[in-house]
Amino acid sequence: LLLAERRVMTRLMERRLAREPLAYILEHREFYGIDLCVGPGVLIPRPETELLVKQAMLMAPEHTDGGEPVIVEAGTGSGAVAISLAIHLPGARIYATDLSSEALEVARRNLSMHGVSERVTLLEGDLLEPVEEMADVIVANLPYIPSGRIPELQPEIQWEPRMALDGGPDGLDLLKRLLHQAQHKLKGSGVILMEIDPQQVQPMTKVVQDLFPGASASVEQDLAHHDRVLIVC
Repeated sequence: LLLAERRVMTRLMERRLAREPLAYILEHREFYGIDLCVGPGVLIPRPETELLVKQAMLMAPEHTDGGEPVIVEAGTGSGAVAISLAIHLPGARIYATDLSSEALEVARRNLSMHGVSERVTLLEGDLLEPVEEMADVIVANLPYIPSGRIPELQPEIQWEPRMALDGGPDGLDLLKRLLHQAQHKLKGSGVILMEIDPQQVQPMTKVVQDLFPGASASVEQDLAHHDRVLIVC
């Protein structure tokens, strides 16, 4: 290797030895068959979240109130979920929101890379608040880790944005807020899909029963047979 190449390799190895995630070092991550740009300003997409995409794809046609499905992703991060849905549901109109302007810039780059910029509208703001249109499908992978557990996570995860991980004292803060907002943003025939921790199924089902009387709450398991996606319809 040339001296310049050796220096680059040494620097890359130093970053990995410092437990920086490989996805940040390589600046990309595969998700649901597509390649995505990622960086320290966004959560690294996980394989478990692919279940969220799969369920949204299956349920969108069943819960569309005529015409094109209107899908809202709250907390889009890198845009992984919104882009996957845009690719596989070409008739859908998709809104993707995030509080972080840095995350939205990464999402914008990924939208352009996959040719779906015209069909996914990025909005900066708190969950569903920036969206003016009523949704047929609301989908979200929000922070759901209890604050006290974050220091115990593996070092690689500590590199990721705290705001993309921290769900408050019990991990439910943003999940609950999304459901409260969804009362006024979801069509009567619509569906909500949320990624959760397996231990949150019972408390979240109670929240659903309180906010959406008469609605059903079910759970889909991921490939490891853990309860992972809460479905409200």
